Amino acid sequence: MTDTTRVLIQRMAGALDLYRQMALDDYTSTHPFADEARTLLSQPEPEGPPLEPRGCPTPGACSCPTSPTVPTELRGQEGSNG
Repeated sequence: MTDTTRVLIQRMAGALDLYRQMALDDYTSTHPFADEARTLLSQPEPEGPPLEPRGCPTPGACSCPTSPTVPTELRGQEGSNG
């Protein structure tokens, strides 16, 4: 999980708590989903092997730039709109 994702989850949990507190007029309560999110964030990230780029699972069946189904003249033009 990236740091940006962690910050976003923390902000969303805080907003969820605030909405619950305003609805209940009880500023000490927390939302169960916010508690669950904070518990998830407090756990360490599982260690795993580094991710490696993968090719097409079925060559010729996808439309990625390296696929033989994409015409040569269109390869390398990702992001262009014309």
